[in-house]
Amino acid sequence: MSVRIIFGSVRRIFGGSRGMAAGAAVWLALSAGAAVVGSAGLNTARALAQTGTGSAAVSTKSSATQHDKERAGIDALIDQLHETLKITAEQEPLWRVVTNVMRENGETIGKLAQERAEHAQTATALDNLKSYAEISEAHAAGTRRMIPVFEGLYDSMLPEQKMAADVEFRGHLQEHAQHAE
Repeated sequence: MSVRIIFGSVRRIFGGSRGMAAGAAVWLALSAGAAVVGSAGLNTARALAQTGTGSAAVSTKSSATQHDKERAGIDALIDQLHETLKITAEQEPLWRVVTNVMRENGETIGKLAQERAEHAQTATALDNLKSYAEISEAHAAGTRRMIPVFEGLYDSMLPEQKMAADVEFRGHLQEHAQHAE
């Protein structure tokens, strides 16, 4: 799963310059460990907003199905990163801590995105700003949670692993810069 694809899907959801902050939330998948789940949640949110489905029955079924998709998405990202970073047996305990934070952050962003979508058709401009702030704050908090656990893993990495991690993170920075233009 490509970070660029994930970033692009969130950018389409929020559009224009607003997509930049939303893209930052999606970047949580790598930088703070949430956004694949968040991205999946945002996709659900977009679908609900576009169809105008407000019924609890449809929402509940959609949410349950989407939750399974989100979990599969985060698991796929975790597997891809595990392979890309070539996590060793000795690093597995540190890796598990990182993946736990990724999943927790993803759940948080996913729930906020779902709430935002459920109210998209009736939200006022002020409601929109507040929900956007909640997602931005969750992104910042998730990043703060990820830093110490990722630092522990990063410190244990061999030079080639660090290089692979650096390339993954630089890819996001380059994508972010392209979308900012």
